[in-house]
Amino acid sequence: MSNLKRVFVSFLFVFILFTAAQAAISETDWVDYPYGVQYVSGNTNAIRNDLNSKYTLWKSNYVTTSGAGGYQRIVSPESIQGYANCTVSEGIGYGMLLAVYYNDKTLFDNLWSYKQTKNNTTGLMHWLIDQNGTVRGNGSATDGDTDIAFALLKAQERWGGTYASTAGTELNKITTNCINAGDYHVKPGDSWDDHQFPSYFSPAFYRQFGTATGYTTFWNNVITKCSQMVGSARNNTSGLIDDTITHAGAGRGDNYKYDSARVPWRYAKDYVWYGDSFAQGQINRQAGFFNGIGATNIRDCYVVSSGNSCGSYNNAPFVGSAGCAMMVSSTYESTLNNNFYPQTSSYGIPSTYYNTTLQLLTLILMAGYMPANIGGGGPTDPTPTPTQGTGDPSAGLLDDMEDGDNQNNWGGFWYTYD
Repeated sequence: MSNLKRVFVSFLFVFILFTAAQAAISETDWVDYPYGVQYVSGNTNAIRNDLNSKYTLWKSNYVTTSGAGGYQRIVSPESIQGYANCTVSEGIGYGMLLAVYYNDKTLFDNLWSYKQTKNNTTGLMHWLIDQNGTVRGNGSATDGDTDIAFALLKAQERWGGTYASTAGTELNKITTNCINAGDYHVKPGDSWDDHQFPSYFSPAFYRQFGTATGYTTFWNNVITKCSQMVGSARNNTSGLIDDTITHAGAGRGDNYKYDSARVPWRYAKDYVWYGDSFAQGQINRQAGFFNGIGATNIRDCYVVSSGNSCGSYNNAPFVGSAGCAMMVSSTYESTLNNNFYPQTSSYGIPSTYYNTTLQLLTLILMAGYMPANIGGGGPTDPTPTPTQGTGDPSAGLLDDMEDGDNQNNWGGFWYTYD
């Protein structure tokens, strides 16, 4: 080999190592959330190193180039609807969230590129793709769509470029296809609307969607509708809610299982980031319920009406998300630090795609590495209660003046001049 080739290969090797080294959370990524509590350890370096080690293991087990058309995809080795080693849009959303919070631009861009090759006619990703790249589940899933769009906004903060513009395009698609135009409820996807998934509700993300697009009234209306649906369908003592609910706000009797297990994780962000009072009440109910059970005794199914266990397994989606509920106040700080975070961290990798991915996502939230805004900034005042204005010029009302923003219902803005 010539000296020039040796130099080039050495440079390439060093570049790859340098790039890989950057794919990690760092000390400067940590934030003290403005509301609630978070996991506190005497050895922050050890916690950060453990989270980075887990991310490396997650990537080695659930990220592949096989069947990805020259890019990368998140793989589910376990079968989903009969397809082993498949990819779901939910996984792409989770992967993009992890990639941006772990500063992994290469993976982020590859997942985004893969997603674009699997879009349907609305421009959103089909929800299930087999290991060979064939679409097996037509239509989008709104949770994946939402997480992808939010990850793009965070990518703008992390790396700059045109990610925000791309996010805006995705949000237009979501607004048109995944939100019911009549009452602002969140549809399961762009191709059906027969029921709702409370675990798809992402109020913290919706607040940023409103800011990014200028349609704060629209997204506040979505948040209000989500709160109404959860408030109506949940067990008002335990906060438990069925995997799916009707449009009338009633549970469909399918219990608190692997879908609705994500509800505390979704609503904890809205409280610790923004201090939202509804989110606070929701996770406070769930914190009380799961603290009474104990981290090691939690199982993977609960009957909503009674709180009785109907499951067999103790795993990360249920314990980690319950741990996020403990972030509500100092009342649960000790059990968060000594029970729920350590138990969530203890599960081995690999487990399953879903369990391990939720393990990481809940751990970084509990530990302070999932800020509302990468690099700091953003609102910290308690959010106002949204009103029922439509944000639609056809509604006639110019502005109800109570939605806490300077956007009127005709798409314009109010300004004052000194």
